[in-house]
Amino acid sequence: MGKLEKEKEALAEHAAAGQEDHDLPPEYCDDGTVDAPPPGYTPGPSPYRKVPVGWNVYYKAWSMRTYQVGPHADQPVFSLELHSGLLSSRPFLVLFDGPDKKQAPQIATAKRDGLIKGHALITVPGRPGSVEPITERLTVHTTRMNFSFNVGAGTGKETRREDFEWRFSHGKEVRALDRWATGWKLVHLGGNDGTGSALSNTESGGSSSSNSRSQRPHGESSDGRPIVAVFADNSRVSRTKLARFHFVGAGATDEFGEEWAMYVTMTALRIWEMMMNTTSASWISTTPGAAITTS
Repeated sequence: MGKLEKEKEALAEHAAAGQEDHDLPPEYCDDGTVDAPPPGYTPGPSPYRKVPVGWNVYYKAWSMRTYQVGPHADQPVFSLELHSGLLSSRPFLVLFDGPDKKQAPQIATAKRDGLIKGHALITVPGRPGSVEPITERLTVHTTRMNFSFNVGAGTGKETRREDFEWRFSHGKEVRALDRWATGWKLVHLGGNDGTGSALSNTESGGSSSSNSRSQRPHGESSDGRPIVAVFADNSRVSRTKLARFHFVGAGATDEFGEEWAMYVTMTALRIWEMMMNTTSASWISTTPGAAITTS
């Protein structure tokens, strides 16, 4: 092969490698911006009154247990406070309706439901005109590492009970949020009467879609169900940003209602808190000389 042919071959390989990079979903920048909206994501204003369509979790300066939640570091919408203690009756997650918990009212909580597993009772504001908050259970499935819930979804008289399931994922929807991260996708299982009849294929013993994961449509799970939200830890080195979240598909519209969006936000924060504690516990158990200290 002559020199000219070798140069042409090298250029062709370089172009092919560049094309592979372009095929990857665009990655969010550390300041929360993105060169182009990732496929299946809704740019622009949120369809919800309080909850952003996309948000991140940030460290709060000079605080060990308080974090900020918002679309950008300089645009916090909520303040999140974490509490520990297995036997404590107080909520272990408290979300405040503003960037400063000292000046903002409490808007949502998550508290333990039982001592053995990580089930949680999540309370969010009720529907307009109602003074009663809404409390629903987030169920942990340890064998499948999934989290499921059955909640009221919809607006006005169109409210109905719907089943959803957070599934661990490194699929294209999560990679659109962070190309190097593993995370979670929220799958809409369908509606039912609250008895848990709408099960995922893997739970009910059915077979999943015959399409390979690489061939499935964007926004659809491997068993053919719609994905309505995704979140993941921040894989990039950052002094402040810890995790990323985005509603997608029907979740990025007002189809399921404001209360649903707040509840989903709290479930994502609960799973993030559980995974963070699990990672910390694993590090402590494998690091010589490491110990847990309590105040």
